[in-house]
Amino acid sequence: MHKVCVIGSGGREHALSYRLSQSKIVDEVYCMPGNVGMKKHAKLVNIDINDFDAVVKFCKDTSISLVIVGPEVPLMKGIVDVLIANDIKVFGPTKKAAQLESSKAFAKDFMKRNKIQSANYELFDDYEKALEYLETQEYPLVIKASGLAQGKGVLICEDISQAKTALYEIMNDKIFGSSGDLVLIEEFMDGEEFSLFALCHNEQYVILPAVQDHKRAYDGDLGPNTGGMGVYMPVPFVNDAIIETAVKDIVQPTLKYMIEEDNPFTGVLFVGIMMHHGVPKVIEYNTRFGDPETEILMLAMESDLYSVIVDLLDDKKPSVKFSNDAFVGVVLAAKGYPNDPITHKAIPNLDDIASNIFHMGTTLDDDILVNSGGRALIFCNKGDTISDARDKAYKDLARLDSEDFFFRKDIGH
Repeated sequence: MHKVCVIGSGGREHALSYRLSQSKIVDEVYCMPGNVGMKKHAKLVNIDINDFDAVVKFCKDTSISLVIVGPEVPLMKGIVDVLIANDIKVFGPTKKAAQLESSKAFAKDFMKRNKIQSANYELFDDYEKALEYLETQEYPLVIKASGLAQGKGVLICEDISQAKTALYEIMNDKIFGSSGDLVLIEEFMDGEEFSLFALCHNEQYVILPAVQDHKRAYDGDLGPNTGGMGVYMPVPFVNDAIIETAVKDIVQPTLKYMIEEDNPFTGVLFVGIMMHHGVPKVIEYNTRFGDPETEILMLAMESDLYSVIVDLLDDKKPSVKFSNDAFVGVVLAAKGYPNDPITHKAIPNLDDIASNIFHMGTTLDDDILVNSGGRALIFCNKGDTISDARDKAYKDLARLDSEDFFFRKDIGH
């Protein structure tokens, strides 16, 4: 029997812990540091995930068979390199490979160099030169902070006035901190988006079903970008031919050229894809499981996640099976999210709720469940159709009586 440690504390890690706990060959699941909702599926480990020495000591002392890294920050800081150096089996990219997410500049240059289709762009570290460039562009366009920004560092600008404001906020006001020291100014791609996940090791990979999340805070895709307000699958406009094209033109060359550039990739390659004039193009790479996509993917997965990952790491081609049901997840967020969420508000009673609930940002305050972040919970359901699954989630959400939280009412429409 095996022991697994999941690094992280959000809904993604809760869902991974849930799926790993279903494995017949895993007898212990640990989550570091985890959250209160995970206690049904995992033992919580109160260790700072950025204290790599402490992480290594725990893994060795506990004889951990596999570590799965959830969040992007420890990946960016090199936790995988440290674990590998200590002979601890880990699923995730090295610090160098994680640049596909941690540096949009690195990712865009990589795609341009290797002819992987994405939006045209220019990079700037000089505010005045970027400002001059804005004067020459067609609108709308997209301005992105190059570094990590928790899914919020992308601003779509409808005209030059919005673009100038966005540029000033990113480069001068530092709304994303040092992540905005370098900015990308990209052409705007119009079309439907979806998320494609590949579990990878070198050139070996397993493709997971396509999912679509809702990034904007409010109904009708209005308001600021968030980390994700809801998610659903299957995605009606994504057929087998689109997946085959995306795999052939994006996933396979990404893995191939990473190896050729002495930077092999292991872990989750999460590709945000835009169907632009009928062609799948890369919006961005992430190098870990997405949140909230992981929550419904782990509910839909019928295979043993532990075995799939270990087979990949052992250079075997695993098979993976998913339910044919439809799945919908709706996020319960704090008022003020994403810009100024109000935290430590009591979460309404969850007794007799039928939905599968994953905790995204919660804690206990004198035995009262409160939110510790902008996104508190995600309510997930399955059904014969997206409409059926959605109705189940909203039936439960309608029972929550609180002015401190909100949710989008159009997830999956």
